[in-house]
Amino acid sequence: MLEKYAQEIVQDIAEIIGYEVLMSDREGIIIGSSDPERLGKHLFEAPVVIRTRRGYLIDEEEARRVPHAVVGVTYPIEDMTGEVIGSIAITGKPEDVNPFALIVKKHAELFIKERVFLGSLLEKERTLQNFIRELEAFDPRISESSLLERKARYFGYRPDYSYCVIWVRIRNLPSTIEDLVKRSGKEKINRDLALQSLKNRVSVEIRNVFSEPGDISAPFAADDFVILHVLKEENGQWERLKGQCSEVLRKLSAAGFKGDIAIGSIANTLETLSRSFADAGEVMEKGKSCDPGQNIFFMDDLRFEILLSSTRPDQRETFLSLKLDSLKEQRDWSEIKETILAWCDTSFSIKDASNRLHIHRNTLKYRLEKIESISSVDLRDFRSLLELYTAIRLDCFRL
Repeated sequence: MLEKYAQEIVQDIAEIIGYEVLMSDREGIIIGSSDPERLGKHLFEAPVVIRTRRGYLIDEEEARRVPHAVVGVTYPIEDMTGEVIGSIAITGKPEDVNPFALIVKKHAELFIKERVFLGSLLEKERTLQNFIRELEAFDPRISESSLLERKARYFGYRPDYSYCVIWVRIRNLPSTIEDLVKRSGKEKINRDLALQSLKNRVSVEIRNVFSEPGDISAPFAADDFVILHVLKEENGQWERLKGQCSEVLRKLSAAGFKGDIAIGSIANTLETLSRSFADAGEVMEKGKSCDPGQNIFFMDDLRFEILLSSTRPDQRETFLSLKLDSLKEQRDWSEIKETILAWCDTSFSIKDASNRLHIHRNTLKYRLEKIESISSVDLRDFRSLLELYTAIRLDCFRL
């Protein structure tokens, strides 16, 4: 562990204090040095320092008397459990370097503890991401659910509650990284670290909102994050969920991110949670086509459109051509489409449809009469109107 960070630690410290800094392992072998020529050599006082757990000062007289000794001070380095794992030395007159030697020792120990802690967090995050991927790919016909459930419980999954999958996609993550690089003014900024930093910010915002016991969230792909959200049977839970999703998007927007959210179906088992995962992914891919003005999409709201989009391409194209070609030839096709959708979505209410379209009732009546004339569709005949509405919804997925 110490070998991994030794050189980075001594370089940082040496640049700050202006003295040569050395770090040894438990055997006294120098594993970090601001003077590269001393790497791999023996630091003679290190075994004594490690054994006694006390600092060691070498003055000029001892340095002349002991081979390979260098004037300076050496202190033990402890890990998070209090075990001595090596030593750190500063060369220079003891009276000059000893006053801040303990600060250097503490800095090195804090650095190591921080790296170990971060490493542990990253490892847990990777394990969580692997679990999320296993859940996405889970097929109960070929895999046992018992092992997956043990993993799920480890991360907080509560089998006594229903869940749904919430898929968050950040649309401007690459451009945000480029902006970060430009603002830093550094040509050699580590883009991988920048990406990880931005993903951490997104994860924090998501977990601040979805923090119920049982909620599980993690980065999933390059621009995507997944939340396994626990659902409790209570009045208005879907409105509450929509409010939480809106809050996530507001927080992300305040941090400079642009996002979309897709919500899968309700799941009562890991098997159906895997289905909810697939639903959320499909809604994420097709939601914008159906309703470009929105950025939160529910599977239950779009199930009809997604079902239609799964029909055979040749049959779909023939159906669309028969129902829409005459209307698409009109210069006001966009207006015609919005009129038909408003008419159907408001349950054929002249008042509600005209309000939605922000037009006068007589204008709406005129439009409906025009549509009937062009398409030869009786808008009072349910089957004919359903076919026309279906064709328009289906056509959205080709945009």
